[in-house]
Amino acid sequence: MLEQLNGDFIQRLRAFYYAAQTENIRKAAAMMQRHPSTLSYQISCLEKELHTTLFERSKTGLKLTPQGRKLRNWAVRTFENLDELLADVSSSPDVLQGDVSISTLRPMTPVVLDTIREFIRQNPGVRIHIQTDISQSILQKVEIGKFDMGLAGCFRQKEGLDYDYLFSSDPVLVLPRKNNWHIPRIPSWDDIAKLPIIGFRDIDTCSRDALHSIFYDNLPESVKERGVLSTNSYNVLLHYVGRGAGAAFLDELSFYTLSSFGFARDVVKYSLAHLLPKVNCAMVKRSGKVLSPQAAALYDFLKSKYLSLATLRGLPLWDALQSEIMQPGGSQDAHDSAFHKLRRSLLVKKRIVPSKLRKD
Repeated sequence: MLEQLNGDFIQRLRAFYYAAQTENIRKAAAMMQRHPSTLSYQISCLEKELHTTLFERSKTGLKLTPQGRKLRNWAVRTFENLDELLADVSSSPDVLQGDVSISTLRPMTPVVLDTIREFIRQNPGVRIHIQTDISQSILQKVEIGKFDMGLAGCFRQKEGLDYDYLFSSDPVLVLPRKNNWHIPRIPSWDDIAKLPIIGFRDIDTCSRDALHSIFYDNLPESVKERGVLSTNSYNVLLHYVGRGAGAAFLDELSFYTLSSFGFARDVVKYSLAHLLPKVNCAMVKRSGKVLSPQAAALYDFLKSKYLSLATLRGLPLWDALQSEIMQPGGSQDAHDSAFHKLRRSLLVKKRIVPSKLRKD
């Protein structure tokens, strides 16, 4: 079998992988810096060699066939094994070096950068590539091998991925600090259904509704119908809320992070823990993936640091922050102090193992 493989087969497999990832020949060609006709030819040759059809082709793009999905999974494993081979052979057993890619939630960026900076100081030969994204996209890109690992928020485990649960973040309703809506501190769905709602939605998310968020599937129809606008920027979302355009759904971690940068001065938050599930934040990697030495080291390093978020001063993190976080009439200085304590806790707290995520 090895005698039958050559460089052409590897290049055709690469062309197929990028086409499967983008479902668009032109986008795949741009990523590979090739001409679209070259990729089309390589994929056609691969289909002839394998005696199968890998894509359903239409004017709107490409769609993987069942055999195409099977080959995509094989391609991901093949290229990961090649990366592992290169990392293993070219690295000294005592010195970590090479590339690592990670996709992380936008609200986690301030914290993850502190942790990665510490890792780089200890391992200067490792080059880390970071991309911020929303949870749905993170899970998808880790599954297809675009990133070594991800840090995402979720409610249930997705098949094909391994999860290391770190901590949970409670859902909150964010309202303008000054409003005439008379919403009680413990709102009901009937109370929320009277409000105009601002949604957070990634630009690639397909939905006929203006409202979309990680909580979307858990919202009653009466609330979904109240969506008035959406944005793919957390900062813009809070700006609109602060100006009185509507209310929004966030989790506490996102709220704390945005507040630390001064984006929450004109808003307040009400807990929705009695109405919506917690967002479970987890480190994720593709099931069966063997991480390179440098990626495995970073994965374990991040996991140990993020597990420290489970407690602060010996108490549950979120409960400890509740006494200092901004409430109606509270001060921004008190919140800033609490958030910086949260960041410092990353470097001093010990590992605590929380409960596991439930599987579907």
